[in-house]
Amino acid sequence: MLRLLKSLTETNKWITLIAPPSNFSLSLFVQAGIQVSQIRIARPTAKHDAAALMQKAMASDTSAAVIAFGAMNQFADIEMPLGSTTTTAGFVISGVPEQLH
Repeated sequence: MLRLLKSLTETNKWITLIAPPSNFSLSLFVQAGIQVSQIRIARPTAKHDAAALMQKAMASDTSAAVIAFGAMNQFADIEMPLGSTTTTAGFVISGVPEQLH
């Protein structure tokens, strides 16, 4: 997946991480050649849960990829608006292995 993300960063769009665990490290991204300045992190708030953040990030089409962390069923109801032409890749990571910390 890191190779794919590296190639996607060539589009000069963001890699957006939605609700990464607090102990999540960006070191693997950096080792894969992805600049930290190309990564943005969105954390849920009282107004916007992780699914809403993912839907908004994908619909805005400013990210090359949106990676959400959480249970798959948490993101099952995400829909793109009719007529949306987004080219954003979306991924959900359920559980983070120790080697990604």
